[in-house]
Amino acid sequence: MSVEGHIVIDLSTEQPPRVQFEKPVDIARLLVGKTRQDVVALMPVIYSVCRLAQTCAAATALDGALDRLPDRDVDLRRQTLVAMESLREHVLRILLDWPGFSGDVPTAHLAAPVMPLPEQLKTALFVGDPFSEKTSLTPGNIEALRLIDEADAFLKTRVFGCAPAQWLGLQGYDGLQDWSRSTSTAAAVFLNVLMTCEDTECAPADEVEDTTPFGRLSGDMLIGSLDQAGLLARHTARLVALANLTSQMRRLLAGDGVETWVSVVNKGKTRQAEADIMTARGLLRHRVEMDAGRVTAYAIQSPTSVHFADDGLASRCLSRLASETLEKQEWLTKLVVNAIDPCVGFEVRRI
Repeated sequence: MSVEGHIVIDLSTEQPPRVQFEKPVDIARLLVGKTRQDVVALMPVIYSVCRLAQTCAAATALDGALDRLPDRDVDLRRQTLVAMESLREHVLRILLDWPGFSGDVPTAHLAAPVMPLPEQLKTALFVGDPFSEKTSLTPGNIEALRLIDEADAFLKTRVFGCAPAQWLGLQGYDGLQDWSRSTSTAAAVFLNVLMTCEDTECAPADEVEDTTPFGRLSGDMLIGSLDQAGLLARHTARLVALANLTSQMRRLLAGDGVETWVSVVNKGKTRQAEADIMTARGLLRHRVEMDAGRVTAYAIQSPTSVHFADDGLASRCLSRLASETLEKQEWLTKLVVNAIDPCVGFEVRRI
Protein backbone atom coordinates (compact mmCIF):
# COMPACT_ATOMS: atom_id res chain seq x y z
CA MET A 1 0.00 0.00 0.00
CA SER A 2 1.22 3.51 -0.81
CA VAL A 3 2.28 5.72 2.07
CA GLU A 4 0.05 8.42 0.58
CA GLY A 5 -2.91 6.26 -0.51
CA HIS A 6 -4.80 5.81 -3.78
CA ILE A 7 -8.29 6.59 -5.16
CA VAL A 8 -10.40 4.25 -7.29
CA ILE A 9 -13.68 5.36 -8.90
CA ASP A 10 -15.95 2.69 -10.37
CA LEU A 11 -18.46 3.71 -13.06
CA SER A 12 -21.72 2.03 -14.00
CA THR A 13 -24.82 3.05 -15.98
CA GLU A 14 -27.02 1.55 -13.26
CA GLN A 15 -25.78 3.37 -10.17
CA PRO A 16 -23.80 6.49 -9.23
CA PRO A 17 -20.03 6.27 -9.36
CA ARG A 18 -18.47 4.60 -6.35
CA VAL A 19 -15.51 6.43 -4.79
CA GLN A 20 -13.01 4.40 -2.80
CA PHE A 21 -10.09 6.02 -1.03
CA GLU A 22 -7.55 3.33 -0.29
CA LYS A 23 -6.11 4.74 2.91
CA PRO A 24 -2.39 5.34 3.26
CA VAL A 25 -0.15 3.47 5.66
CA ASP A 26 -0.80 4.46 9.27
CA ILE A 27 1.65 7.31 9.75
CA ALA A 28 1.74 6.75 13.52
CA ARG A 29 3.64 3.50 13.03
CA LEU A 30 6.44 5.46 11.38
CA LEU A 31 6.53 8.35 13.83
CA VAL A 32 5.77 7.02 17.33
CA GLY A 33 8.88 7.18 19.47
CA LYS A 34 10.53 9.80 17.27
CA THR A 35 11.79 13.21 18.35
CA ARG A 36 10.80 16.52 16.79
CA GLN A 37 13.99 16.52 14.74
CA ASP A 38 13.30 13.00 13.49
CA VAL A 39 9.73 13.77 12.39
CA VAL A 40 10.61 17.01 10.61
CA ALA A 41 13.41 15.23 8.74
CA LEU A 42 11.05 12.42 7.67
CA MET A 43 8.24 14.57 6.26
CA PRO A 44 9.88 15.54 2.95
CA VAL A 45 11.01 11.93 2.53
CA ILE A 46 7.53 10.47 3.10
CA TYR A 47 5.54 12.97 1.04
CA SER A 48 6.14 13.66 -2.64
CA VAL A 49 3.28 16.19 -2.90
CA CYS A 50 3.12 19.40 -0.84
CA ARG A 51 6.34 18.60 1.00
CA LEU A 52 6.70 22.09 2.40
CA ALA A 53 3.12 22.17 3.67
CA GLN A 54 3.46 18.76 5.31
CA THR A 55 6.74 19.72 6.96
CA CYS A 56 5.36 23.08 8.08
CA ALA A 57 2.28 21.47 9.64
CA ALA A 58 4.43 18.88 11.38
CA ALA A 59 6.92 21.42 12.74
CA THR A 60 4.15 23.71 14.01
CA ALA A 61 2.21 20.92 15.72
CA LEU A 62 5.38 19.53 17.29
CA ASP A 63 6.42 22.96 18.51
CA GLY A 64 2.99 23.39 20.07
CA ALA A 65 3.31 20.08 21.89
CA LEU A 66 6.77 21.10 23.13
CA ASP A 67 5.59 24.61 24.11
CA ARG A 68 8.13 26.18 21.73
CA LEU A 69 6.08 27.92 19.06
CA PRO A 70 8.20 29.99 16.65
CA ASP A 71 8.36 33.76 16.49
CA ARG A 72 5.73 35.50 14.37
CA ASP A 73 8.25 36.43 11.67
CA VAL A 74 9.37 32.82 11.32
CA ASP A 75 5.78 31.64 11.08
CA LEU A 76 4.82 34.20 8.42
CA ARG A 77 7.87 33.35 6.33
CA ARG A 78 7.03 29.66 6.56
CA GLN A 79 3.54 30.49 5.34
CA THR A 80 5.11 32.37 2.43
CA LEU A 81 6.98 29.20 1.44
CA VAL A 82 3.78 27.16 1.55
CA ALA A 83 2.03 29.78 -0.60
CA MET A 84 4.77 29.55 -3.24
CA GLU A 85 4.44 25.75 -3.18
CA SER A 86 0.68 26.15 -3.67
CA LEU A 87 1.33 28.41 -6.66
CA ARG A 88 3.50 25.72 -8.21
CA GLU A 89 0.88 23.03 -7.56
CA HIS A 90 -1.91 25.06 -9.19
CA VAL A 91 0.26 25.84 -12.21
CA LEU A 92 1.13 22.15 -12.68
CA ARG A 93 -2.52 21.10 -12.65
CA ILE A 94 -3.44 23.83 -15.13
CA LEU A 95 -0.62 23.12 -17.58
CA LEU A 96 -0.54 19.34 -17.19
CA ASP A 97 -4.24 18.42 -16.95
CA TRP A 98 -6.37 21.16 -18.47
CA PRO A 99 -5.06 20.93 -22.07
CA GLY A 100 -6.14 17.28 -22.25
CA PHE A 101 -9.76 18.22 -21.50
CA SER A 102 -9.57 20.72 -24.36
CA GLY A 103 -8.18 18.15 -26.79
CA ASP A 104 -4.71 19.69 -26.70
CA VAL A 105 -1.29 18.33 -25.75
CA PRO A 106 -0.28 18.82 -22.08
CA THR A 107 2.03 21.80 -21.64
CA ALA A 108 3.64 20.91 -18.31
CA HIS A 109 7.07 21.70 -19.76
CA LEU A 110 6.05 25.36 -19.73
CA ALA A 111 5.96 25.19 -15.93
CA ALA A 112 9.76 24.83 -15.77
CA PRO A 113 10.36 28.43 -14.59
CA VAL A 114 8.17 28.00 -11.48
CA MET A 115 9.43 24.56 -10.46
CA PRO A 116 12.51 25.78 -8.53
CA LEU A 117 10.81 28.83 -7.00
CA PRO A 118 9.86 27.24 -3.63
CA GLU A 119 13.43 26.07 -3.02
CA GLN A 120 14.85 29.38 -4.18
CA LEU A 121 12.46 31.24 -1.91
CA LYS A 122 13.51 29.01 0.98
CA THR A 123 17.12 30.13 0.50
CA ALA A 124 16.06 33.75 0.18
CA LEU A 125 14.09 33.72 3.45
CA PHE A 126 16.00 31.38 5.77
CA VAL A 127 19.54 30.54 6.77
CA GLY A 128 19.52 26.76 6.75
CA ASP A 129 16.44 24.62 7.40
CA PRO A 130 13.25 26.75 7.73
CA PHE A 131 11.66 24.13 9.99
CA SER A 132 14.45 23.51 12.49
CA GLU A 133 13.96 24.63 16.08
CA LYS A 134 16.80 27.13 15.80
CA THR A 135 16.14 28.46 12.32
CA SER A 136 17.28 31.97 11.52
CA LEU A 137 16.04 34.49 8.99
CA THR A 138 17.96 36.13 6.19
CA PRO A 139 18.13 39.93 6.52
CA GLY A 140 15.71 41.81 4.29
CA ASN A 141 13.24 40.66 1.66
CA ILE A 142 14.78 41.95 -1.57
CA GLU A 143 15.56 38.56 -3.12
CA ALA A 144 12.30 37.03 -1.90
CA LEU A 145 10.29 39.86 -3.44
CA ARG A 146 12.21 39.45 -6.70
CA LEU A 147 11.22 35.78 -6.82
CA ILE A 148 7.57 36.68 -6.15
CA ASP A 149 7.74 39.21 -8.99
CA GLU A 150 9.14 36.43 -11.18
CA ALA A 151 6.17 34.23 -10.29
CA ASP A 152 3.81 37.12 -11.04
CA ALA A 153 5.38 37.63 -14.48
CA PHE A 154 5.06 33.90 -15.22
CA LEU A 155 1.36 33.90 -14.34
CA LYS A 156 0.82 36.90 -16.59
CA THR A 157 2.47 35.20 -19.56
CA ARG A 158 1.49 31.55 -19.20
CA VAL A 159 -1.80 31.48 -17.29
CA PHE A 160 -3.83 34.69 -17.41
CA GLY A 161 -2.51 36.59 -20.41
CA CYS A 162 -2.61 39.70 -18.22
CA ALA A 163 -1.50 40.66 -14.74
CA PRO A 164 -3.18 38.45 -12.09
CA ALA A 165 -4.57 41.54 -10.35
CA GLN A 166 -6.11 42.68 -13.63
CA TRP A 167 -7.66 39.25 -14.22
CA LEU A 168 -9.25 39.36 -10.77
CA GLY A 169 -11.12 42.46 -11.94
CA LEU A 170 -13.12 40.54 -14.57
CA GLN A 171 -16.79 41.43 -14.35
CA GLY A 172 -18.90 38.32 -13.81
CA TYR A 173 -19.72 35.57 -16.29
CA ASP A 174 -19.62 37.87 -19.31
CA GLY A 175 -16.18 39.17 -18.40
CA LEU A 176 -14.90 35.63 -17.88
CA GLN A 177 -16.37 34.53 -21.19
CA ASP A 178 -14.80 37.45 -23.05
CA TRP A 179 -11.45 36.60 -21.48
CA SER A 180 -11.71 32.89 -22.35
CA ARG A 181 -12.51 33.71 -25.98
CA SER A 182 -9.79 36.31 -26.45
CA THR A 183 -6.89 34.62 -24.63
CA SER A 184 -4.88 31.65 -25.89
CA THR A 185 -3.44 30.26 -22.64
CA ALA A 186 -4.33 26.70 -21.58
CA ALA A 187 -6.44 28.10 -18.74
CA ALA A 188 -8.52 30.32 -21.02
CA VAL A 189 -9.03 27.62 -23.65
CA PHE A 190 -10.16 25.12 -21.00
CA LEU A 191 -12.65 27.50 -19.40
CA ASN A 192 -14.06 28.28 -22.83
CA VAL A 193 -14.63 24.52 -23.31
CA LEU A 194 -16.52 24.38 -20.00
CA MET A 195 -18.63 27.36 -21.03
CA THR A 196 -19.59 25.88 -24.39
CA CYS A 197 -20.24 22.28 -23.30
CA GLU A 198 -23.57 21.05 -21.96
CA ASP A 199 -24.13 19.04 -18.80
CA THR A 200 -20.97 20.09 -17.01
CA GLU A 201 -22.73 20.87 -13.73
CA CYS A 202 -21.92 18.71 -10.74
CA ALA A 203 -24.33 18.42 -7.87
CA PRO A 204 -24.02 21.13 -5.24
CA ALA A 205 -22.34 19.61 -2.22
CA ASP A 206 -24.46 21.13 0.54
CA GLU A 207 -23.59 20.23 4.11
CA VAL A 208 -20.33 18.55 3.08
CA GLU A 209 -16.95 19.79 4.26
CA ASP A 210 -15.27 21.59 1.37
CA THR A 211 -11.91 23.31 1.79
CA THR A 212 -11.07 23.29 -1.94
CA PRO A 213 -10.49 26.70 -3.56
CA PHE A 214 -14.23 26.80 -4.34
CA GLY A 215 -15.18 26.03 -0.74
CA ARG A 216 -12.83 28.72 0.54
CA LEU A 217 -13.71 31.36 -2.06
CA SER A 218 -17.41 30.83 -2.73
CA GLY A 219 -18.06 34.39 -1.53
CA ASP A 220 -15.85 35.83 -4.27
CA MET A 221 -17.85 38.04 -6.65
CA LEU A 222 -16.58 36.39 -9.84
CA ILE A 223 -17.22 32.86 -8.58
CA GLY A 224 -20.58 33.93 -7.19
CA SER A 225 -21.65 35.10 -10.67
CA LEU A 226 -21.33 31.54 -11.97
CA ASP A 227 -23.72 28.61 -11.54
CA GLN A 228 -23.72 27.37 -7.96
CA ALA A 229 -21.07 24.66 -7.42
CA GLY A 230 -20.75 23.57 -11.03
CA LEU A 231 -17.55 22.57 -12.75
CA LEU A 232 -17.07 26.01 -14.29
CA ALA A 233 -17.28 27.66 -10.87
CA ARG A 234 -14.99 25.09 -9.27
CA HIS A 235 -12.27 25.39 -11.90
CA THR A 236 -12.56 29.17 -11.95
CA ALA A 237 -12.00 29.10 -8.19
CA ARG A 238 -8.59 27.53 -8.78
CA LEU A 239 -7.69 30.49 -10.98
CA VAL A 240 -8.97 32.97 -8.39
CA ALA A 241 -6.89 31.25 -5.69
CA LEU A 242 -3.83 31.27 -7.93
CA ALA A 243 -4.24 34.92 -8.94
CA ASN A 244 -4.30 35.94 -5.25
CA LEU A 245 -1.17 34.07 -4.17
CA THR A 246 1.55 36.55 -5.14
CA SER A 247 -0.17 39.44 -3.37
CA GLN A 248 -0.73 37.14 -0.38
CA MET A 249 3.00 36.38 -0.24
CA ARG A 250 3.86 40.06 -0.35
CA ARG A 251 1.49 40.78 2.53
CA LEU A 252 3.00 37.97 4.60
CA LEU A 253 6.50 39.30 4.08
CA ALA A 254 5.28 42.75 5.08
CA GLY A 255 4.10 41.25 8.38
CA ASP A 256 0.43 41.46 7.48
CA GLY A 257 -0.96 38.00 8.16
CA VAL A 258 -2.57 35.71 10.71
CA GLU A 259 -0.29 33.27 12.52
CA THR A 260 -0.77 29.57 11.88
CA TRP A 261 -3.66 28.10 13.87
CA VAL A 262 -2.43 25.84 16.68
CA SER A 263 -4.40 24.18 19.46
CA VAL A 264 -2.64 22.75 22.54
CA VAL A 265 -4.15 20.54 25.26
CA ASN A 266 -2.38 19.30 28.39
CA LYS A 267 -3.17 15.67 29.22
CA GLY A 268 -1.32 14.82 32.41
CA LYS A 269 2.31 14.23 31.52
CA THR A 270 1.60 14.51 27.82
CA ARG A 271 0.72 17.48 25.62
CA GLN A 272 -1.43 17.19 22.53
CA ALA A 273 -1.27 19.79 19.75
CA GLU A 274 -2.70 20.19 16.30
CA ALA A 275 -1.87 22.65 13.54
CA ASP A 276 -3.77 23.68 10.40
CA ILE A 277 -2.08 24.63 7.14
CA MET A 278 -4.01 25.69 4.04
CA THR A 279 -2.58 24.02 0.94
CA ALA A 280 -3.47 24.28 -2.74
CA ARG A 281 -5.91 21.40 -2.32
CA GLY A 282 -7.44 22.32 1.01
CA LEU A 283 -6.97 22.13 4.76
CA LEU A 284 -4.13 19.98 6.08
CA ARG A 285 -4.15 19.13 9.79
CA HIS A 286 -1.41 17.45 11.81
CA ARG A 287 -2.19 16.21 15.32
CA VAL A 288 0.57 15.03 17.67
CA GLU A 289 0.87 13.87 21.26
CA MET A 290 4.23 13.95 23.00
CA ASP A 291 5.68 12.76 26.27
CA ALA A 292 9.24 13.46 27.42
CA GLY A 293 10.17 14.89 24.03
CA ARG A 294 9.01 11.90 21.97
CA VAL A 295 5.90 11.23 19.89
CA THR A 296 3.34 8.96 21.51
CA ALA A 297 0.57 9.47 18.93
CA TYR A 298 0.39 11.10 15.49
CA ALA A 299 -2.38 11.63 12.94
CA ILE A 300 -2.69 13.53 9.68
CA GLN A 301 -5.95 14.70 8.16
CA SER A 302 -5.31 15.52 4.52
CA PRO A 303 -7.68 17.32 2.14
CA THR A 304 -8.02 14.05 0.21
CA SER A 305 -9.10 12.04 3.27
CA VAL A 306 -11.96 14.53 3.79
CA HIS A 307 -13.02 15.32 0.22
CA PHE A 308 -12.89 11.68 -0.95
CA ALA A 309 -14.41 10.10 2.14
CA ASP A 310 -17.56 8.00 1.94
CA ASP A 311 -20.43 10.36 1.11
CA GLY A 312 -17.96 13.23 0.99
CA LEU A 313 -17.55 16.03 -1.52
CA ALA A 314 -16.41 13.85 -4.43
CA SER A 315 -19.25 11.34 -3.99
CA ARG A 316 -21.85 14.11 -3.78
CA CYS A 317 -20.50 15.83 -6.89
CA LEU A 318 -20.53 12.56 -8.84
CA SER A 319 -23.96 11.48 -7.67
CA ARG A 320 -25.81 12.68 -10.82
CA LEU A 321 -23.78 10.75 -13.36
CA ALA A 322 -25.43 7.31 -13.27
CA SER A 323 -27.82 8.10 -16.14
CA GLU A 324 -25.03 9.14 -18.51
CA THR A 325 -23.20 6.86 -20.95
CA LEU A 326 -20.00 5.38 -19.57
CA GLU A 327 -17.95 7.50 -21.98
CA LYS A 328 -19.56 10.71 -20.78
CA GLN A 329 -19.41 9.56 -17.16
CA GLU A 330 -15.68 9.00 -17.46
CA TRP A 331 -15.05 12.44 -18.95
CA LEU A 332 -17.18 14.21 -16.34
CA THR A 333 -15.71 12.12 -13.53
CA LYS A 334 -12.20 13.19 -14.47
CA LEU A 335 -13.35 16.81 -14.57
CA VAL A 336 -14.86 16.50 -11.09
CA VAL A 337 -11.75 14.82 -9.70
CA ASN A 338 -9.55 17.49 -11.26
CA ALA A 339 -11.70 20.22 -9.71
CA ILE A 340 -11.41 18.67 -6.24
CA ASP A 341 -7.79 17.65 -6.91
CA PRO A 342 -6.67 14.77 -4.66
CA CYS A 343 -3.16 14.70 -3.24
CA VAL A 344 -2.74 11.13 -4.53
CA GLY A 345 -3.07 9.16 -7.74
CA PHE A 346 -6.45 7.94 -8.94
CA GLU A 347 -7.94 5.58 -11.52
CA VAL A 348 -11.37 5.44 -13.12
CA ARG A 349 -12.76 1.98 -13.92
CA ARG A 350 -15.82 0.87 -15.90
CA ILE A 351 -17.71 -2.02 -14.29
